[in-house]
Amino acid sequence: MEEEAWCADFPWSRTALFLLREILRKFCASSGTLAVFDSFQRKLRVVAAFGLYPQRLRRSPYLPSWGVAAHVLQEGQGVIIDALHSPPLSLPYRRCRDTSSVCVPLWGGNGETALGVLSLNRREGCFSSDILPFLEDLVQRHSEFLRELRETLEEEHLVWMVQKASRVLSGCDWTTGFQGLAHTVLQAFQVMVRAQYAALFALLPTGEYTVVMPRELARVLSPETREKLGQIFLPLFRKRHPVICSARSVLRLLPLSGQTPSKLLVSPLYWRGCFMGAFVALVDAPFSRLLETFLACLSNVAAGMLQSFAFYEKARACIVEQERLRIARNLHDGIAQSLAGAEMYCRALREMLQGEEASVLLHLERFLSSSSQGIREVLRELRGRGQDDGSFALREALLERLDYLFGLQGVRYDLRMRIPEGYLPFPVRKEVFAILEECLMNVWKHAGATVLRVTIGRFKNAVYLVVWDNGKGFCPEQAFFKEHVFGLRGIRERVAALGGMVRIRSRSFRGTRIGVVFPVCW
Repeated sequence: MEEEAWCADFPWSRTALFLLREILRKFCASSGTLAVFDSFQRKLRVVAAFGLYPQRLRRSPYLPSWGVAAHVLQEGQGVIIDALHSPPLSLPYRRCRDTSSVCVPLWGGNGETALGVLSLNRREGCFSSDILPFLEDLVQRHSEFLRELRETLEEEHLVWMVQKASRVLSGCDWTTGFQGLAHTVLQAFQVMVRAQYAALFALLPTGEYTVVMPRELARVLSPETREKLGQIFLPLFRKRHPVICSARSVLRLLPLSGQTPSKLLVSPLYWRGCFMGAFVALVDAPFSRLLETFLACLSNVAAGMLQSFAFYEKARACIVEQERLRIARNLHDGIAQSLAGAEMYCRALREMLQGEEASVLLHLERFLSSSSQGIREVLRELRGRGQDDGSFALREALLERLDYLFGLQGVRYDLRMRIPEGYLPFPVRKEVFAILEECLMNVWKHAGATVLRVTIGRFKNAVYLVVWDNGKGFCPEQAFFKEHVFGLRGIRERVAALGGMVRIRSRSFRGTRIGVVFPVCW
């Protein structure tokens, strides 16, 4: 018998093994198990066993939910199974080696709910009916020990869940934004309470509220249902500690199928008296005082993280604003002043000259004026007073730029705009103009082309841009890796910001074709 002894690896399990061995000797049993109910797994977990194949228990110490032990735990009454006693249920398996078995519930000190079950087996002979009162009396004498054994098991699970929740929070990445932080906090709470259906009501840095929940739950909830749920949860948010109540009113609104938890857990998140949000979940596992304490600690940590992120966002916005103002001042005092001075000198020279030379200077003056206007627009955007109406005409701006760059060079250019002028929103039009302007500048400076074609069109749910020239071409792979080449990198970055992609085809003395495509998402 000693060779088939097995006990779980946590405190009090060896004492349980000693107790089981004494019971087996007293009642002349050949094998047996002592199992306690694991409230987190919702199964019976074997703590000590004799003669029941230790290898199987090492793989999984849990008993099946359809067996005799589960029935005894649920009904709270002991049973005897042998040739003389018929079990009060139909067993889905046959007993092969034991001629008689007895199974009784384990009661704690309060006697309200069963803590587990004790099973004894005989290979020869049968148990008499008088064994049930004796076993129940024996178990009652050790009720305090059994209660401590159950609490030890729950503490073991709780420590494991706290460690797992801590690992989830430690992996939080603030660069993912507020939604990423809220999803991490929600995941940590779900790990702590083992809840499948849960949501997090969080206070945004702007002062508004948002609801974060798993995707499978968000798909089935309509805006009207979310509003009704908010009205149910609002009175519970005012409490400063976790609350567990009936979930009947919530389950009526949720289109959930199958067996669902019957309890509603609400854990408000307060940071120094300020409400930061609340965690809401459907649960059915009983909550001990220790779990409620850990849950309150997690709520404080989560509230602190949300508040810290709000401070982080305000500090980041302040730093970004200061940096934008610094760049605006440098542009105004540097490039803007230089362009304004060059434009004034060009105007003065044009007034002194006549004929073709004056025409060239007029063209240069217009180019400098357009560049100064672009710098002033950048300065307004940096200072938060950028143009935000629909007065920016993309076609006129491109034609003006084409005329400035190629009007005096004899280059034949063609602009084909196959979308309405107002089809693109103003920020997208500005990005498209900046991308095409950089492409045109590269053609003007490097290509030596005689024919240029620019196309803007739409195909299904995407917008495409094509710039083609018959110039001398270049090697795109080498150009991207040159340190002083910033234009192509800027094009790629702007296209990536629009969610699109860019493709460049070029061969020596056979021209260049730059294609850009990005989705329509407005």
